[in-house]
Amino acid sequence: MVQWTLGELAVSNYETSAASLLEGFHHGPSADLSTAISDLVLDEEVLLSPVPASHFLNLSTTYRGELTYRMFDVIGHQRLVDNFEGQVRIDLSRLVPGVYWVELVTSEGRRGYYSFVKT
Repeated sequence: MVQWTLGELAVSNYETSAASLLEGFHHGPSADLSTAISDLVLDEEVLLSPVPASHFLNLSTTYRGELTYRMFDVIGHQRLVDNFEGQVRIDLSRLVPGVYWVELVTSEGRRGYYSFVKT
């Protein structure tokens, strides 16, 4: 039986249904690893307006393709979600005043995070 502690360097690969040792470090079964952080970031220009917003938020981007937006309150509860291409006008009438985060996700899994205030 081979055992390693979390973060311990190793010189060989070891895999079971419960854990795997890859690339020299021990990782649990649900590890989601990336070696290129820049590949996961949405680099395209994104514009949210008006900020602060009261009734609607206009969201536009130079990204070519479909995006998913997810809107979260400051506690982390998802409040709105939808797909769009290029630009979208989001109805904020169901949201209470406060600070919100918008997560944009591409079909490749690249993400961008933006905040705004709803009055």
